Amino acid sequence: NGFVTKINLTGYNLVGTLPSELVYLTSLETIFMNTNSISGTVPVDIFNSLPALVEIRLNDNAFTGTLSDLRNLSTVEKMWIGGSSLTGTIPVSVSGMTAIQDLRLFGNDLTGTIPNVIASLPALGSLYLHENSLTGSLDDAFASSALNKLNVENNSLTGTIPSSLVLANFGYFAMNDFTGTFPAALCSGGASYTVDCDLVCTCCTSCAEAPSFSPTQSPSNRPSNIPSNIPSFLPTSLPSVSPSVLQSEQTALAALYAATDGPNWSPTPAGWDATGAVCDGPATGTITCTNGFVTKINLTGYNLVGTL
Repeated sequence: NGFVTKINLTGYNLVGTLPSELVYLTSLETIFMNTNSISGTVPVDIFNSLPALVEIRLNDNAFTGTLSDLRNLSTVEKMWIGGSSLTGTIPVSVSGMTAIQDLRLFGNDLTGTIPNVIASLPALGSLYLHENSLTGSLDDAFASSALNKLNVENNSLTGTIPSSLVLANFGYFAMNDFTGTFPAALCSGGASYTVDCDLVCTCCTSCAEAPSFSPTQSPSNRPSNIPSNIPSFLPTSLPSVSPSVLQSEQTALAALYAATDGPNWSPTPAGWDATGAVCDGPATGTITCTNGFVTKINLTGYNLVGTL
């Protein structure tokens, strides 16, 4: 009827900030702009002025600053703003997002605690807060929430995981400082879980911990739990990744290349070959590394086949 209802500019190398004129798109329902280089603060004031807005997908951009008042986003069902450089805390005003089903704020620099009001959002089924600097504990209110997917890996959360928490699909809790025993209620749910290796768990599918050694340590001084043998399905030589990258990280990149038919990726990304990849930075590259660790992989649209 002559009204714009959807914008999809995912992966078009957009730069700059989102213009205030977007408020004139009063029938806009979805805005997809993942995988660009959009900067500035997240324009929540613009989104608040769009009464039909249902989905916001802005993952993997260059947003900075804090999240402002979210209370008027009552129609939004999905909001993805992961993979930027947002700071500050998750605002308590998230309680106004009463229709939210899928909230993704992973891979930022968010601090503070997870607001208890998130657990009271009636439709929230998926919550992705991994790879931030969040502290505090998971409130017991999460045990009665509608969540079925929860990822809080790689933060600084403490305390115990709520004893009656139930998730239908998965829960990722590793690389935090949780203590105690993994809840028996979760073990009866049939989902998959990843936890810290020192957490007592009888049903977890895997465990993970942040390495406690310096990337500059020689291989002979590294902990024995870093594999020294390479599985037979990997290339016979280790990937030619930047020398600062840990050997365990190199092994993972080699496995990814081998398992997804790397020689036939199209287009062929720069820096990849039969022996691995080269860390080439976040602006144009497919592999980004920080202090010897791979922090980002972007292989969007390279026609990978196989399994991860």
